[in-house]
Amino acid sequence: MNKFFIFVFILSSFYVSGQFNLLNASSPEEVGVKTEKQEELDFNEPLAYPYVDDKDILWSKVVYEYIDGYEQFNYPLFYPLLDSEFPSDRKSLWRILRQYIFEQTVQDEADLETEGNEEKEVLVIYNPAYRNFNVKEIADLRSPRQEGSEGFSLVEGIGLEDSNLDGVVDDNDITYLKSSNIVGYNIKGLWYFDKKYGELRYRLIGIQPVGYVEFDLNSAQIDFESGATQNEPTPKALFWLWYRDIRDILHKHYVFSDKNNSKRISYDQLLLSRRFHTYLYRIDNVMDDRELINTPYINDDPYLRITESQRLKEIIRNFEHDMWSN
Repeated sequence: MNKFFIFVFILSSFYVSGQFNLLNASSPEEVGVKTEKQEELDFNEPLAYPYVDDKDILWSKVVYEYIDGYEQFNYPLFYPLLDSEFPSDRKSLWRILRQYIFEQTVQDEADLETEGNEEKEVLVIYNPAYRNFNVKEIADLRSPRQEGSEGFSLVEGIGLEDSNLDGVVDDNDITYLKSSNIVGYNIKGLWYFDKKYGELRYRLIGIQPVGYVEFDLNSAQIDFESGATQNEPTPKALFWLWYRDIRDILHKHYVFSDKNNSKRISYDQLLLSRRFHTYLYRIDNVMDDRELINTPYINDDPYLRITESQRLKEIIRNFEHDMWSN
């Protein structure tokens, strides 16, 4: 009976994960790993952008939008929140971006290594509140350990930090930002009318994670008598990523689908096809300061912020309509 329950549990966990090679795996270790034949037949590269001549752009508008992680329609970008409990074929967008950042940092670190230098060095990260994201200049990226240096966080390797100040960098000092810390994404894109194809198109330019950093979460204090929260943390915009640089890694990871998990699309396809809901918070203008959150009468009312966002979207949408109706 115990073996039966264990068998049912294993099958149910595989089904929930929606992993590759589930039917043809000869052992549990092969589940989620593509076979050589699958790797050979896979077209594992994103579709290249078509060349767009500047002369063919009849009209364009740069927009900044916010993807809210609390909206149910956007859940595929933010879940799963518990990174350690899911295999490598089920990742949130943040987990993929974090992996890309660390891989690039390792590559940069390897480029700075000197032949014949056996002395162990560490990475010095500026501003420990942001952990691994605000890096100093390349010349100061690798530096010997200095005791008592204020304003710096001592890191050995990628993501390892002497956070408990015991003088030893080990697995107990891992300080990754988790997927549960990310609550949204800012995206920058360009809407343009291509007169060669006669249609309005969108090109994603950059993406910026927004979330809580560990330093802020630990500083929050709750007054149990009044129920008020002191030093309540607020989400922070972390950094911008050039979207072209991350297309390759986003194309290799697939989004969970509630409708048909056997026919999933990649994160790259989801973002380029705009299968998410946003509200527009900034648009280019003559003074380059058109940010809705800084507008007095809009900032006081979230509903006005949404309606103003819809109004600006309609301006862009109506342009294509007017091209054919006038």
